[in-house]
Amino acid sequence: MRSRRGLCHSGIVATILAAFALAIPANAAAAPACSGRTLPPLAIAKVRGVRTKWLSFAPDRRNTIEPDLAHLTLKEWMKDLEAIGVNLAEINLEPVRKLASRPALSDRQLRETLDAIYTPGSARSAAQRQLVSVFENEIAPHWEYTAQQRDDVQLDFLRRLAALRARGEISGTPRFIIHQRLWFRPGRGWRKRRNRRVRAEEFADDMAGLIRLADAHCLGGWIAGIRLGEHSNNDMNELLPLIVRLAREINARTNGWLKTHLFVVDGGGWGAEYRGINHVVGANGKPYPFFRDIAAETGEFAFGYKFMQFHRTAKGIRGHMKIARCGPRRYCDLHSVADWKEYLGKILGFDGLVAYLKANLRRYPMDAHVIFVGDISDAVTTMVRVGKNGALVDRASMTALRHLFTEAGPVATSGKIFMNGYNTNANMRPENYRVGGRADIGRALYFVSNSGKARLLPQTLRIWKDWPRE
Repeated sequence: MRSRRGLCHSGIVATILAAFALAIPANAAAAPACSGRTLPPLAIAKVRGVRTKWLSFAPDRRNTIEPDLAHLTLKEWMKDLEAIGVNLAEINLEPVRKLASRPALSDRQLRETLDAIYTPGSARSAAQRQLVSVFENEIAPHWEYTAQQRDDVQLDFLRRLAALRARGEISGTPRFIIHQRLWFRPGRGWRKRRNRRVRAEEFADDMAGLIRLADAHCLGGWIAGIRLGEHSNNDMNELLPLIVRLAREINARTNGWLKTHLFVVDGGGWGAEYRGINHVVGANGKPYPFFRDIAAETGEFAFGYKFMQFHRTAKGIRGHMKIARCGPRRYCDLHSVADWKEYLGKILGFDGLVAYLKANLRRYPMDAHVIFVGDISDAVTTMVRVGKNGALVDRASMTALRHLFTEAGPVATSGKIFMNGYNTNANMRPENYRVGGRADIGRALYFVSNSGKARLLPQTLRIWKDWPRE
């Protein structure tokens, strides 16, 4: 059984909560009749999305389950997103394989902790501050919660938003895409094939479970779709059939829910690799009918382009580009727009992706799309620099990527799901991201002070609003 670090020494667990439990009965009855407005499906061309990730005190560390509120009240958090035209945000669903089989907190105790989390920091009692600290530093980062508690926390988040909307305190127009990162390592060996099959079932179970619960609690209207993030597979002959399999298995578990919702899947590897995508063949030796099959299983579909590459022979996509050859006798130049277009377009395969999308756009206009979903920090921090008067200036990589997207035309220029919604001192990690004390560096749309005051970052906002235009 998992360790219970940080709990045995404090006795906090015994005192954590006396409010109502969140547990959802396994034999819950059919979904009740839900009142309220029903929003139409969110078209990929109209998506104005941002990342609203978990709180993270260190790289790749999750310190919350619900999105990071960045010292704001939930009402302020949502109203600030609404104010700049965001219509899609994200909730993260940690894979069940990471989670505890037995919880550190009872559902009753978890509810009291959640009440403390949603209480503004200045209004928290000493006991509430302790509850939040234990959860953020001991429970969440070590996955000391069960799959049911994971889902309960996300339902609680949506339930609180629904209450704010019902009282007229927010418009509630932004919806959410459920994101999960789960690896499907490439390879033809039986173990790799078995692992992909098992993880496909896990992904479908995780997504379908939360979807069904949201519908059962009249919260399904908040969910616009799902997203598979970094999945590690850059073999298009494996990836395309896998995507179709995931969609089918989710529909089989949800009575066809995905057929009226959005499905976004990151590109090959960590998101930027598409080599061979327009030459995939099926078992019969004929071109694999990906768009025919995915169109039958989704309301809309899009590939998610992420400026990120496997750390194989070099560090990150910039490192890989530097050791690639952009000509017969020279390596690619990091400062050359033309070389970046060569590397991203031809070597990593974006040009092939665009050709594939264009060939299918007329027949499958709801599915032949690629959408920008960010880089290593889900933003553009590594692709811009601070110029004169604080203006953010494109590096060669950013200019090249803008050109590739705009030149692709309708398959690539509409919609976006990138840039963090909020940053704070806690999650900016100054050693990595802040430049001369600045916060407006292409990482988040707002910076929130420790006192809970949100400041809009105009340079970053400009990049997000105008994407892919300069």
